[in-house]
Amino acid sequence: MSKWKWVLQNDDNTFIKGWNQVGDYWYLLDSNTGVMLTGWQKDSNNNWYYLDPATGQMQVGWLQLDSKWYYLEEESNGSKGVAYKSGTFTINEKSYTFNDDGVMQDSSDSLVSDDCVNFIKQYEGLSLEPYYDGTGYTDAQYTIGYGTVKASVPEAFENTPITEEQACYYLKLEITKMAQIIKADLDAKGISLSQSQQDGLYSFSYNCGESALLNSSLYRYIVSGGRDADTIQNYFCMWDRAEGVELSGLKARRVAESNIFNYGVYDSSH
Repeated sequence: MSKWKWVLQNDDNTFIKGWNQVGDYWYLLDSNTGVMLTGWQKDSNNNWYYLDPATGQMQVGWLQLDSKWYYLEEESNGSKGVAYKSGTFTINEKSYTFNDDGVMQDSSDSLVSDDCVNFIKQYEGLSLEPYYDGTGYTDAQYTIGYGTVKASVPEAFENTPITEEQACYYLKLEITKMAQIIKADLDAKGISLSQSQQDGLYSFSYNCGESALLNSSLYRYIVSGGRDADTIQNYFCMWDRAEGVELSGLKARRVAESNIFNYGVYDSSH
């Protein structure tokens, strides 16, 4: 069955070819036929662009395809729409690394295990719309996805609602930021922990904040070499309250996090 092909015509009814701007958007017309192109396209300088499959509009900014993230230049600097690849770049004052195919590399795997990420997901729950978590009305309480807060990942709130894939990405982004701070402090103190021990601390930090962890009796005990399982669980469980009220859900999470630290058991059933 035949399919429609989109073209642009000049006033003399000849087809327009190459790049052409219509309104706010750029389109790429085949250099031979003038037919509007879609999907990934490469120019003579080896630059890659992505054209919306439905509209043909050149895409800019962050782009997610098949659970992979790409970044296409947003500025009108002569490279608008070009995909970043093969290096580390600063975007909105943050560093991101892209491979030779332009796929953003996820650094969370080197610090936070998938088991830890999945554990956090189960306790945080998922919201594709932003909301205040009930403890205040600042950016530290403005939440989306799997517990991501605006104070830590403001870009998660730029276009809402988000998708589940975006929620997972933002969770990994935020937990990695915390993990980097904690791991750096452990390294500075000469403390070596197993992956599960680190994960227990990372999950605690995602819920309570890395500053709370680093200034806690729990952290001081671990840094001093303390490894008694009951003592560690008791220290975890000191953080089971919200506004002075003990919450059974927080208590269960603290026990579960202590089991990750003590025994490497990732049980998020609650």
